[in-house]
Amino acid sequence: MIISFIILQQAFSIAIVPYIGAIAVFFSLIVNNFVSSIFRKRDVQRNWYLKVLIEPNIKLINEFYEKVGIEYRKSIDVLSKSKNIESTQLTRIKSTQIGKFQKVKRAFENNFIRLITLSYGNTQLSFGDELKKVILDLEEEKNLSEELTNIILDLEDFYTELLDYSSDDDTIERFENKLTVNKANLIKVLFRPLR
Repeated sequence: MIISFIILQQAFSIAIVPYIGAIAVFFSLIVNNFVSSIFRKRDVQRNWYLKVLIEPNIKLINEFYEKVGIEYRKSIDVLSKSKNIESTQLTRIKSTQIGKFQKVKRAFENNFIRLITLSYGNTQLSFGDELKKVILDLEEEKNLSEELTNIILDLEDFYTELLDYSSDDDTIERFENKLTVNKANLIKVLFRPLR
């Protein structure tokens, strides 16, 4: 009985061994195709993001920062000519100058930031949070549109803050430096999904 059981077991294992290799190859191909399709999808999303949203709007980004710099210099000139007037009039002039900045900012938000927000809402370029964590081990990132909005709001705060200072070259240089850093931060956030 034991001998017949051993013979039967050996015959069974000899018959199954060739199939185990084929089954392993089959599952390997399935996993490989699944992972490849995820990476292809991610590459298509990244390409679309770059070609449709970023590249066509580089000029718009540069124009925005250029206009903000011009508006700041104009505002400083207007305020420096208004030093000897009463405070209520000075406050009104500052409000008008801040309003000019806000007009430029709103145009940029409507033409670009909103485009990003509407395209991605509250998500990054993702293809499944669980899979992303397992395969790519990515850390959680802030919402892209939220970060872009915060960068623009930071610029607005700095713009209004520096209007209270004198129009000396140091203040203008501080603003231009901040403008450059702000632009670099915006571009850095825009290109983060392409990593």
